Amino acid sequence: MATTKKAQAIARELQAELKQRLSAPFGTPLIVADVSFDSDQNPLIKIGTGAVGVAGGLVKIKPLDWPLAQQITGLPQQVYDKHTIQFVNEASVSANTLAILNRILATIQSRGCKVQLFQSTNGTAPDASQFIDANLKDTYEASVQYPMLQGQ
Repeated sequence: MATTKKAQAIARELQAELKQRLSAPFGTPLIVADVSFDSDQNPLIKIGTGAVGVAGGLVKIKPLDWPLAQQITGLPQQVYDKHTIQFVNEASVSANTLAILNRILATIQSRGCKVQLFQSTNGTAPDASQFIDANLKDTYEASVQYPMLQGQ
């Protein structure tokens, strides 16, 4: 499914805020790459170098998967509702301190989207191929009381 303008806007805002939050408090600032796109055209933000055993991870912003939504002609309908932010990091990396992960997750959470947390196995760099059900560790809505808030 193609991405949406809302996903692209969220990605730009998220990338800018992550650059600010991950630059100052650490001895060596984490590199936050420019927004790129996955093979399914959804925005990606690489945090860190993306190498094995290095702090950081990968963020993906995608619209809600809704395969039944179709236009009158039978083509996929553009979805203007919920978006999901996915984050993957490598397991057992000592450089991924609580402070780093807290800043990343707090920034993601503040966007009001559904959040999915993935973790690749130790020795496997976090990349777009790691967003699979086997690596999914947690899923939660941004607001428990107002779960439709992100649809605005």
